[in-house]
Amino acid sequence: GTGRSHFATQTTAPINGEFLRTGYTVEAIFKVDPEWSATTNAWMFIMGRDGKRGELPGWSGGGTESPPLQFAISNLREVQWEPTMYRTNNTPYATAAWSGEIMNDTWTHVAIVNDPESKNTTMYVAGAPVLRNVNGAEGIAGFPNNPWVIGAGMWNNGRGGGFFGNISEIRVSKGALTSSQWLTARKARVKGSGARQAILGGATDDMISGNPGADTLTGGGGADTFVFNTSREGMDTITDFDPADNMVNVAGLLQELLYTGSDPFTDGKLRLTDTPSGAVLQFETPGRAGTYRNLVLFSGVPATQLHGKSVLIF
Repeated sequence: GTGRSHFATQTTAPINGEFLRTGYTVEAIFKVDPEWSATTNAWMFIMGRDGKRGELPGWSGGGTESPPLQFAISNLREVQWEPTMYRTNNTPYATAAWSGEIMNDTWTHVAIVNDPESKNTTMYVAGAPVLRNVNGAEGIAGFPNNPWVIGAGMWNNGRGGGFFGNISEIRVSKGALTSSQWLTARKARVKGSGARQAILGGATDDMISGNPGADTLTGGGGADTFVFNTSREGMDTITDFDPADNMVNVAGLLQELLYTGSDPFTDGKLRLTDTPSGAVLQFETPGRAGTYRNLVLFSGVPATQLHGKSVLIF
C-alpha cells in the first residue's frame, strides 16, 4: 500500500540518533492479513528508517534509493532484515537476513539479535534461528534527523510499502538479549484455588487468573496480564492496574460467547463504564442482547485512562 497509516518517531526523538554499534535486539510481533497478495502487498514494511542510504557518507553498493533500514515482507512472504551496517573502516553497506515463508493470518514473533563480540546478526522466527543470516555486521546506520517508521517504508524519499495486517508490538533494545529476555518470555502464572480470594502476583511479570467467585487481584510489580476465560466469573477487582504496563486478556471469554469479530466494543460485546470506584469492563449477557454483566472493576482507574482496546487482548 501507499503507507498512509503508519507511526513515525518525532524529529527530536533520541532513537533517531542511535546507530546501535554495540549490539542490538529488534523484536516484532505481527500478523499478515489473510487477504495479502504478492501483487499488491509485496515488500510491505514492518519498520524502517527514513532517507536514502546512497546519501550516507561513504556509501558503497547498489540500491541507493532504498532506505537505511528495511524490515519488510517480501513478495514470497519472507521476512527481510536489511540494515545499512558499518564495515571496519566505518563505510556503510547493506546486506540482508531472510526467513523462509511465513504464514498469513498467524501471529508471528521475530527477533533479530546482533552480537557485539562476533558482530554476527541472527534472525529468529518463533524462537528458531533462520539459515540466511549476516556475519560481520555492526550497527544500523541512518540519518540523525530522520525518523524510524512503523507500518510503512520509503523508496527514493517517497512513502510507500504500507503494512497490510496487524502489528502488536515492536521493541528496539541495546545489546544482544537472550531469549529469556524477549517479549515472548513466559510470565509467572498465578491462579486462584477457591472462591472469593485475594490473589497476589509477584515483583516480576505475572499472568493472573481468578476463580469463579468475585476475587480481589493485585499484580504487584512487573507487566502483568489478568486473564478472564468465562462468563461465569463474578466481578473481580484489580487493585493496582497500570494502563502503561498491564493488560487484560478476554480471548477465552469472547470464545465462550462465540464472538468471531475484530472489534468487540464496536460490535457491542464489551463496554467500559465509569463508577465512583473506577472503570468497570462489562460483557453482553449471553442470550440477552443489549444487557450487560460486570466482569472486572479497575479500582481507582477511570475509563478515560483505559482506552478500550489498547489494554485488551482478544
